[in-house]
Amino acid sequence: MSEWAALSILHHAHGVGLEKLKLLEDAAEELKKGRTAEALPKLREVLTFFNGELRTHFLHEEDGLFPVLARIIGRMGPIGVMIDEHQSLWRAVDTLEEHVLALEQGNATSLAETERVATHIVWLLRSHIQKEDEMLFPLAERSLSPEGQLEVVQRIKAATVSA
Repeated sequence: MSEWAALSILHHAHGVGLEKLKLLEDAAEELKKGRTAEALPKLREVLTFFNGELRTHFLHEEDGLFPVLARIIGRMGPIGVMIDEHQSLWRAVDTLEEHVLALEQGNATSLAETERVATHIVWLLRSHIQKEDEMLFPLAERSLSPEGQLEVVQRIKAATVSA
């Protein structure tokens, strides 16, 4: 079975996300070295990505793929784990945003904590993407009928319009 359009779009978003995680890693390294001025633009770029493209991607999964797949495999298990990880990531992103604001206001005491949160996000999101790419997406491809795949595409389009 060939990969259908919705999964192709979700996979592509993962590639973009992994690129942004490299930038976040670079920012964490700058923070570790005490180079706040070099880290802040990178952190802002990553936060812009998280609050834009990543939010849209999660919306596509949560409103498009997950409900359709849940009718076949249930909401518990892989889908429940993915949703929990989405929520955990947003809590970490909120914390990172607070720390970046503090750094921008000259609060150097946030340096180590900002680096720690950034590193946590890199680990969490990389692990999350790997689970989806290696387990959830292949499961969806095997499990969803052509009608189910079409429903996912329609739900993603509807979620995009309402966002």
